[in-house]
This record gives sequence, structure tokens and C-alpha cells, in this order.
Amino acid sequence: ASASASASASSAEARTSEATTPAPSPASAYDVIVVGGGLVGSVVAARLAEALPTRRVLLLEAGTASQKSVGGQDLPATWNTGAKRWDQWPGAEKFDGLTRYDVPGNYEVLQCWDKTCSESWGNAVAAFQCKILGGCGVMNGALMQQPNAANFADWPHGWKWDDLSRYFEAARSLFNITEDPSKDGEHYLDNAGGAALVREALAEQRYRFSSSLVARPRTFAIPDVAVKNGIRQSTTSELLPTAIARPNFELRLGCEVLKIVHRNGRASGVVYKDRGGTSQIVNVQESGLLVVSAGAWNTPRLLLASELDGNGTVGRGLSDHTLVSSVYTMSSGPHTQGDDESFSLRPPSYAAIDQYAKQRSGPLAQYGPTLTMFLKSPSTPGAADEIDVEVWVNPISKAGEVHLSAVLMRPSCSSGDLHLNVDGAEVISGNLYAPCKQDQETLAWAFKQVDALMASKGGKRVYTSGYTAMNHFVGSCKIGSCLAPETLLLQGTSNVAVADASALPGQVWGHPALTLTAFGYKAADMLAASLK
Repeated sequence: ASASASASASSAEARTSEATTPAPSPASAYDVIVVGGGLVGSVVAARLAEALPTRRVLLLEAGTASQKSVGGQDLPATWNTGAKRWDQWPGAEKFDGLTRYDVPGNYEVLQCWDKTCSESWGNAVAAFQCKILGGCGVMNGALMQQPNAANFADWPHGWKWDDLSRYFEAARSLFNITEDPSKDGEHYLDNAGGAALVREALAEQRYRFSSSLVARPRTFAIPDVAVKNGIRQSTTSELLPTAIARPNFELRLGCEVLKIVHRNGRASGVVYKDRGGTSQIVNVQESGLLVVSAGAWNTPRLLLASELDGNGTVGRGLSDHTLVSSVYTMSSGPHTQGDDESFSLRPPSYAAIDQYAKQRSGPLAQYGPTLTMFLKSPSTPGAADEIDVEVWVNPISKAGEVHLSAVLMRPSCSSGDLHLNVDGAEVISGNLYAPCKQDQETLAWAFKQVDALMASKGGKRVYTSGYTAMNHFVGSCKIGSCLAPETLLLQGTSNVAVADASALPGQVWGHPALTLTAFGYKAADMLAASLK
């Protein structure tokens, strides 16, 4: 049953956080409203519907359906960056309804990372954020890594490794985590981009191969990913189909939440714009809960637009990993084969498309990075088993070149504050990307190690990018300052919780997908307990 009421007659009133609305009633209000169906929001909404079968749970998502399992219909295609259009792959009927969000491989152009695309929030936020059911968890590489337990040593009470370990176990159990995502069990692209050459150099320099989800210094690995039978897994694909079938759960797509309606620190509902552009109001029960899971940029944007600043803490201390890309030319020794016909970019070869469509196998079942290595600088604090930098091989390169990317996984000074400008768009002050001497020196040291490694195979670095975004944003409404550690409630409110990457008290020492999934499980347990 719909719980929305037209706000067209009171649009001016709806623009304020203190909008006057009818008192919620059992017939018109939800027990839980979750704003945002991204990686964490999908976990929280699905788990709350399961844990609270007599409570009505509403999930509002601004984007459209993504994967086949949740009703997605966007057939596999390549985003043509020059023409700004989708070039559909041939033989669409062979994909049996799979969408471009189901295909793991070639996500650099299989997905659209252009701010003009419907999957983007455009200029509403300064960084690219994924406007789609499942969030960036259905679009990016989603590598599965478990941070060192020391990562959580400085997190608030109740959020240490001992508190989180069982939720990491639940997150690992949710997915089929594998080094070999192709349905035929083979690992593809082992030689693409010079990966075989780099692997040989690492072995010669006594780096150890590791299959552990926990990265250690001076090791190299084939990345672990979440794939089953050659199809991408996400929290959305694994949890929402069951939730959608529950009588107490409702999902509304194309609903962009504009404001939280509240008085005296208590939310009574939200104002959202539906896919037709009409403003609607949906209410939450007096005893209910509003959970904001809109992401590290959009959660603070919504809270600030609603005049909920968490006593001045909302938007403070956003962090990201710093990415630096490089190119090495090979003047002697074995040369990389670079980009080949089996994994060409625009579009993939017909043979690769046909193999995946018919068998769920081949290069298109393989995520982008095919080899990773891990480093720790001798000048950084922490134990000897804590990593600072991850380096990976990009499988797409020209013949005679190796493209390597380095990521600062343990930044010491990445911090920016988010604000709204006069137009309501979100802007940032501060510097997220290696603004201090320590982080700059750590990255410089890492490249010295990589330079030496590549030189042993006749490689020379000829290009280094500047410091750029990795899009692993966290910490814009932190547990312990912005949120109460025991409840996840926003400071100054009694029923507004935050459950997404905004809440993380510090940066994740690795790719964050597994950590965010574990966080979602713990958050759902805490929020369910508060409503029982």
C-alpha cells in the first residue's frame, strides 16, 4: 500500500525541515524508512525486514533497477565516451536477461563514469557517486579484502575487531569469493598488460604469493572478487530479492529524497521527488526509525539540506584513498602483449561477448585488476604486517608498455569538510589526496620499489599521474562524533540514524566493499534491537 501523500499543495512548506504534516497513523506511516539502496543500504533494509517481520520497512532509492535479480533491464553495452552513447553488444538474446550490472569484466567502459549519465548525481556532489540500485557496488571492481585487525584499534568502543569479526564472517558467507570468477574455473588475462612479466619479477625479488584476504607487505596476489557462475554478486543481488518478496517490505525506485521532515530532533518523514518529478511526503511512525544510507557524499548533503548538522559534525573529515597511475616502457627482455583481441575495450571482441553470453566464461567474467602487490614503508608507524600501498597491473595497455596503479591505503592526513553552496550543491574544503609530507613520501618510496622491480625486467617509468581520487570515500558523519556508537543515531536527534560509509570512523586499509558489507550487518542488528 502506498504511504505517500501529495506535497504539491504545500511545496513551499515542503522545502523546510519543519514542514507541517499530518500526524502519522498506522495506515499511512512506515516503521522504518531507509534512504538509499546502495551497498550498505541494501544490507540494512533487507536485514531489518527479516528481523522485524511485523514492522513495515520502506526502501527509497533515487536510481533505477540494476541487476537482473532485482528487475534490471539494461542490456550489456559499452559506453562510448566520445559519442556519449551506449553501444549495445551483439546477440543480446543470448544473455538471458542479464544486465550490464551483472557482467563482471571490462567495467571501465561497461559502466558509465561520466557525470552526464543517468547513473551519476551530476554536479549535485563534487565527486562521482553511483545513482543506481546497489550503488557503486554494482558498477566498480568491488575487490574483496579484509583489513588488518589493527585497522580498528582506534575505532570507538563496540567497533573494534572483536566486535566486528563475526560480521566479517557473515559478509564472507554472503558471497562466493574467488580468484577465478569465470564459470569454467579458469583465470583469464593472466598475461594481459604485462601481468606475467610483473609476476615473474616479484618472484625473483622474493615477494611471496598469497591467497589471503588480509594483505601483507611484500606479497602479491590475484584479486579476490564476488562472483557466482560468472555473474557479479552484490549485497543488492544477494539480499534484496528475498526482501522484496516479504509482505512487510517495499522498494520504491526513482525516488530522490530532498528533505527530512523533523521537529525537536525527531523525524516524522521525508520529502522526495518521484520519477515523474512530483514531490511526495512519506511518513515514519512516531515510534519508528529513519535510516540514512545515501553514501559518504549524499548523506551529509541530505542532512545539511534538512538543517540537521549533528551539532556541527556532519560533513567533517571526509577521507579517500589516493590513486597514482604510471606507465613503464619495456626496452629489453620480455615485452607485454598489452591489449589484445580477447579483451579490447571499445567494444569487447565478438568472441569474448559470445563466450560470456553462452558460457558465462572468458575475459568478460574477469574483473579489471588481475595482479596486485602490497608494500609498507619503513618510515610509517604500525606493525610490520600492516600495509601502506597497493599496486596493481591494469590489463589494458599498449604493446611494449606496462600500466601500474598505486593506491595509498593507509593515509595519515586525508581530510576534507563538506558544505552546501547557495544552490544546494555540495562542495568540499580541504585536501583528500596526499596533502602532507608523510603521505607524499610514502607514495614516493613505493614508486622507488616499483621502479627497481620494473628495471629488473628492462622497464622505465615514463609517465606518472598526479594524485587522484580512488572513490573510496568514508567518514563524513563518523561514529563517535557525529553518531552515537551504541545506536548510530545522529547527534541531536532521537530517531535519525546513519548507516553507510559516512559512519566509518577512519579509512579502511584496503578495498572497502567487504568492510562495508560487514558494517551493514552490524548496523542492521543494532537498529533492529532498538525497535524490538
